[in-house]
Parts: sequence; C-alpha cells; structure tokens
Amino acid sequence: MRYATAGTWEADFDEYYEAKSYGVTMTASGHVFFRSPDQMLLEYGNPAGNFVVSDGVCLSAYSAKNQEVRRIPLRFTSSPLAFAFLGAKGDLSREHACVLGPEEAKGPVLQCVPRSAKAVYSRLDFFVDAASDTVWRVEVFDHGRLVYRYGFANQITGASYPARGFRWTPPAGATVHATPPC
Repeated sequence: MRYATAGTWEADFDEYYEAKSYGVTMTASGHVFFRSPDQMLLEYGNPAGNFVVSDGVCLSAYSAKNQEVRRIPLRFTSSPLAFAFLGAKGDLSREHACVLGPEEAKGPVLQCVPRSAKAVYSRLDFFVDAASDTVWRVEVFDHGRLVYRYGFANQITGASYPARGFRWTPPAGATVHATPPC
C-alpha cells in the first residue's frame, strides 16, 4: 500500500459507532487529516461543529451540542486504531497476528488481532480496494463486537495538513473532562 511513506493523508469519512452494552449507535461524517505518527484531525460536517484532534499524545473529542471536551491519552482509546494502516507508531505486523479474511466485493479484508492481552480492542479489519490499492473501510472490534466503522473516500496521500495544525483550544465556556490527565 502507498501509505507508509506518504507522511500526510486526508479523506472524506463516514463513521459508525456502537456501544452494544448501552444500546447506543451513532453515525457521523466529515473530513479527516492525518500526519504520521498519530496526529489527526477529524472535522465533522454531521454533526456540525464536532472535532476529534490528536497531537500524538492526547486525543480530544469536542461535542458542539453538549459544549464539552473529552481528553484522554491515546494509549487508552481505540479511536486512532482506525488509522493504523497509515503507518502510525509501531509495526502492525509485529503487534498483531494478521490473516486474510473473507473476500469482499472490492477486494481482500485483512483481519488483525493484537498480540497483547492489554490491548483496548480485540480485532481490526482493514478492507482493501484491490483496484486502487487503498483501504476504503476500517472496523475496530471490542471483545468481538463492532465498536467503530470508518469508511474513506476521496483519499489524498502526501496532502498538506490544516493550517491550524493538530492542536486545538476548546471554545470559551466548554466543559473539559480529562481523566486520566494528558
């Protein structure tokens, strides 16, 4: 795949999130920017005004509707794992046992199970478009249940990253939750 040396990447995305134990599902869409290693910015068009920003150490998620920010160290969240194919820190094949799963209409699915019992997820599935040699969908599972699904379109490798970079300051009046602190 062509991501390993790109350094930067951007795409439109569709997101699906499910917390089965709470009976909660969410869908969203927007645009994502990524700079290796582990810096990303998700700008949501739906729901409008939401952001997810990672500076490589801490992930901040802002809900415009609730005027609140959740900050968490990257090591405690499975969210950035959807972007592991972009060559983030670490080595996917060293840290996971990967096998080719069932073939999909567009091409193969790479299923990766973490080697560490301490992982915050149980499996990553990377859906590859054989014609373009790109990952068009990623699914992150928590103990066998789907937690996140990201679909990607209009991908650009080697893209310029947003002028504001990968740091973000919450708007005045927003409540910030940071447990554990970053």
